[in-house]
Amino acid sequence: FTNRTKYWYALGVSLGLAMLSKYTAIFIPISVLTFLVFSKSHRFWLKRKEPYLAILLSIIVFSPVIIWNAQNNWASFGFQTARRMGELATFSLKDFLAYLGSQIGVVSPLIYVGIIYAIIKSGFLGFKKNDKLSWALFSWSAPILVFFSLLSFKYWIKINWVTPAYLIGTLALVSLFFNKKEQSKSFRTWGLTSVIISLIFCIVGYLSPILPVSLGKGEATSGWKELARKVDEIKNEMSSKGEVIVIGYEYKVASELTFYLEGKPEVYSNNFVGRNGLAYNFWSNPNEFIGKNAIFVYDQRNRLKNPEELKNFFEKVIGPEALTVYKKSGKITDFYLFRCYGYKGISNLTN
Repeated sequence: FTNRTKYWYALGVSLGLAMLSKYTAIFIPISVLTFLVFSKSHRFWLKRKEPYLAILLSIIVFSPVIIWNAQNNWASFGFQTARRMGELATFSLKDFLAYLGSQIGVVSPLIYVGIIYAIIKSGFLGFKKNDKLSWALFSWSAPILVFFSLLSFKYWIKINWVTPAYLIGTLALVSLFFNKKEQSKSFRTWGLTSVIISLIFCIVGYLSPILPVSLGKGEATSGWKELARKVDEIKNEMSSKGEVIVIGYEYKVASELTFYLEGKPEVYSNNFVGRNGLAYNFWSNPNEFIGKNAIFVYDQRNRLKNPEELKNFFEKVIGPEALTVYKKSGKITDFYLFRCYGYKGISNLTN
């Protein structure tokens, strides 16, 4: 809005840093382009060098990730593109409704409706009155919201992916709320009610681990401390026969155990048992642990289809030993723990 060229370079650095943080930041240039194309008073920037130099600057800041990918068969780029595309399912209204319900639940119903209304209203005001602020609010929220909403018909959208749209959508909602032309007693009443309901949802969300009822499938926040205590207990029992490593089936189990185990040791994952370990593939070489003993853990929610395969990777496997975790609302899940001796490595095995 200031027409100062120096801010383009600040944007370039910010975009590069954002891309280092999360690839969803690709929507930043998409939003900027949307704004420049549809805002008549700012379209001239498309003929200036500054936006393109900003892109170049962002690529330079982002270059460590590009170089790493080039050296590692484009692993993370492939994961976010080809692998995601390969997971697309057929059209599913059920998945869309599940996505919609989860978004409304997290944002809170009235605030969610308000944000959607504010984004649409901002687009309307930007188009009808060529209002630059409205165009900016619309351009920085609508693309990501529309993209993930449409994708939800064919792919399970994680709750947090759409968050950037809500940040700007909230600004659009606040802008409307304090706009004198939009003000009315009913609108003010709606605003106060929505904030109160949102606060209640927030409090319930934070208290969910200790509430006697289940608020979501799987109760992902519960049971990890109990599991860690059991793993530590078994680890102490096995330590008399040598060093013991811990392997969690799927990254969720591995990462949670890393956090909760005593001393926060490194926990390994699927690549130790011939599966794709995603980022874990790059963090350790299983063959460097040949001869080690291990505790192998999997969660019934991410069920290991054939536990007998563990015998291909160890000289001796004992188990499983089940650990059932509960809340007052009932059973959460079963964890299965195996005592594994004499790791063989994976050099002679295929996935």
